[in-house]
Amino acid sequence: MKRFDFRIDKFQENKIFLPIRCKADVISLWMNAIKLMLAYVPVPEDQTKGNVALIVSKMSRIFFAAENKIFSLNFPFFISEDESGLIFSTVHCPSVDNRITSEILSLLHTEGVLAEADVLSFAEPIVDSCGIDANVWEFFRDLMLCEDGYVRYDHDPSRQNGHIHPLDHLDVFYSTASTFKIGCGNRISLSGLTDMLDLRTDCHYVSPVRPAR
Repeated sequence: MKRFDFRIDKFQENKIFLPIRCKADVISLWMNAIKLMLAYVPVPEDQTKGNVALIVSKMSRIFFAAENKIFSLNFPFFISEDESGLIFSTVHCPSVDNRITSEILSLLHTEGVLAEADVLSFAEPIVDSCGIDANVWEFFRDLMLCEDGYVRYDHDPSRQNGHIHPLDHLDVFYSTASTFKIGCGNRISLSGLTDMLDLRTDCHYVSPVRPAR
């Protein structure tokens, strides 16, 4: 197993811990996380507000941890290292670098391609981006199609409501059509959540609050 840890400050925490409601939010977070890791400058401990952990083993996941919240996504990239640091790639994009991550973020936020109502308005800015980097379309397509595997842990005293909204809980999926909560009996740490999602470790079990009917 390989693990890479990055401390984040308040500015980075505010940028990372934004609500995730759609695929565009997930893709944006992947791109911004890669930018952070490529240009990482260690944050002093007294300015640390959270952590990012990239774990590559039988699973490949990235974890984002703050005081009362931890969430994780699938990380659909190959990771290698050289003397300059981490290198990210995919089957269709041999180098996921600052340039192509900026192109993807521009497509999402400046051009708003995923919000377009017709295919031509969707395709035109992508064609323009391909003039800058020929890998953009295949890379963007892969990001849209891959499974994101979103799981979030919350310690949430302000919204606690018995078994409807437990103090400690997992939110699985992010869209209102699919999401559901699993209550937790205790607080979960970053290491606890990584263990829960690690395919190489023993399974955790869910105990229902009511007998099965």
